[in-house]
Amino acid sequence: YGGRLDGSASLDVRPPQPLLTVQHRFNGVPVERLLESQGEEVVVKGLLNLDADLRTQGNSEKAWIDNLNGKVGFIIDNGVLVDANLEQQLCRAIATLNRKPLASDPRSKDTPFRELKGNLTLRNGVASNPDLKAS
Repeated sequence: YGGRLDGSASLDVRPPQPLLTVQHRFNGVPVERLLESQGEEVVVKGLLNLDADLRTQGNSEKAWIDNLNGKVGFIIDNGVLVDANLEQQLCRAIATLNRKPLASDPRSKDTPFRELKGNLTLRNGVASNPDLKAS
């Protein structure tokens, strides 16, 4: 899709629970194209930069998901939240609190952003994101 993907993976089947490790790096990949390729709804557009370092173990797909651990850092540059006008929603909330009508119609149905970034920490198949930031 015009970006770059570097990745490696290893599978060690010597122990009773096979060990899988994966390292992937995406640079400048249009996130909407990735979503479309997976049959997902496009809710965000922009250029994805991602670093993933993951590991798991087990003898089944369920075990691999339940034992998934690692970190994923991501940045989406020059993006858009599709069909989510956050400015309009905030203005509507303020107008409602002040019991006043909105002074103008929305300019767009989307919300552009310069950068959306964060880190996912995966522990035993559960992801947390303590630092999602948008500008």
